[in-house]
Amino acid sequence: MLKFDPRSLWAATLLITGGLIGAEPSQGHSACETAAGCRADCTVDFASPVPEATVAVRSALRSLPSPLDQSSDQSPCEIFSANAYGQVAFNFQRLSSPESIAAFYQRQLPQQGYEAVALLQVVGDWGFSLVFELPPGDSLSPRSDEKRVVLVLQGVMLSPDQINVNLRYEEI
Repeated sequence: MLKFDPRSLWAATLLITGGLIGAEPSQGHSACETAAGCRADCTVDFASPVPEATVAVRSALRSLPSPLDQSSDQSPCEIFSANAYGQVAFNFQRLSSPESIAAFYQRQLPQQGYEAVALLQVVGDWGFSLVFELPPGDSLSPRSDEKRVVLVLQGVMLSPDQINVNLRYEEI
């Protein structure tokens, strides 16, 4: 009989994610990241040509409000995200709580025309997961008529006072 070893789950998770959190640039992070965060011009060097969806997603993600201090040199990092629409996501870390970051987006995004999907809004001590319908007239089109594009925001606590936040579009 096989025994479950929790260390195996941890090792598999590290293998699957590539150890992205806390990794050196050569281990999966964009070369434009610094210890303080990402430079304002931070972008991933995707192979050419860049798909049209990726260009549209970059623009849409850049237009989203950010709870990061605008006076700092930190900005969300653009990262490759295989499952995301356009395979682009923004990621950042901040000293904050899940409740305060989630509340920021729940307050700011409706002002830009996004509509919260109430069934897919979860906030807890561990982090949060929020899903928003796109504003009317948004140009991000699903690849299939049976699906729609939504904005997904997820936060996971890294320590008692630091959260990692990921923003991306997905087809559901």
